[in-house]
Amino acid sequence: MTRAEATLPVFTGGMLHARALQVTRMARAADSDLTRTRETVALDAATAWLNLSKAREYRDLMQRSLATAEAHQKRAQEYFNQGMLAPSDILRAEVFVAEIREYAARSEEQEKLAQAALNFQRGRPQDESVLLAEQDSVSEYHVDTTIAVELAQDMRPDLRAVHDKLAAGQAEIAVARSTFLPQIGVVAHYDWYDDQLFGDHGESWAIMGQAKLNLFHGGSDRNAWKKAYLDAQAGEHDIKRFEEGIELEVRQAVAERSSAELRLDAALAALTSGRENLRVIEARYAQGVAQMTDLLDAQTALRELEVRELTARYDRQLAEYQIRFVTGQPLLNDSHEN
Repeated sequence: MTRAEATLPVFTGGMLHARALQVTRMARAADSDLTRTRETVALDAATAWLNLSKAREYRDLMQRSLATAEAHQKRAQEYFNQGMLAPSDILRAEVFVAEIREYAARSEEQEKLAQAALNFQRGRPQDESVLLAEQDSVSEYHVDTTIAVELAQDMRPDLRAVHDKLAAGQAEIAVARSTFLPQIGVVAHYDWYDDQLFGDHGESWAIMGQAKLNLFHGGSDRNAWKKAYLDAQAGEHDIKRFEEGIELEVRQAVAERSSAELRLDAALAALTSGRENLRVIEARYAQGVAQMTDLLDAQTALRELEVRELTARYDRQLAEYQIRFVTGQPLLNDSHEN
């Protein structure tokens, strides 16, 4: 006998509808996860870009400091040749220049490492040279924490993904519940009879209704339903915890931006004072009023202030990117989405 059979489910207790809902929600969750992954890659690349830009600016800063130190050393040597300085002052100037040269050499190595890191994020050879465009301007508006948290709850793709996954998990309750209800369908089959395979010496067909009802499975169906229900409850608590974690991320990002803004303002004010102090000390040193130690201390202080300003400025820029990331705002342009 050879049989062809077709079954059409008419009522499954909600199982098919729940399975279709699960497929739809999990597909949406996968799209949201993909979007979040793209944004994570974009943030990593932006961070590497900022680190390279910062490393190059720091290298230029050390080169300028080295040029200033060498100029001071040359002037000190001239004063020493004229008998106006003690040998100890020349030694201090030489030690200071050697220290700045060490900083300059380290800055060049840091630039190479930062360039390698950026190329790694770009999927390019790590020794490939990179030409950086100008930085984006940093917004000056005040970021309200409450608004930022609400924005994150509305726009975060990973939060949308976990909500869709929860909905898919909750649909499993309907799937488990369907085992307690009758399964109704229509069955049609066509039979061929012969003394060989696929022969058609005789044939018959039938269309019939079919109903199935599970009476006893040893409690496995009830336990499956209870497991699905408890898993859904646990998922709701997990989402609540996840939302609290997002709020904490937003608060940290906003606080870091505010802190960087304050540090930058303080560094800019101190930098102006430091440059003026060095100018005054250089003038006094040229007149023989100030000592070599005063000049070196002023230059050291200025270098530290310049590094503080540089660090705070890039920290503020990175905090801007971080705020956009934790609130779910896109880091990628639409043209780069595909």
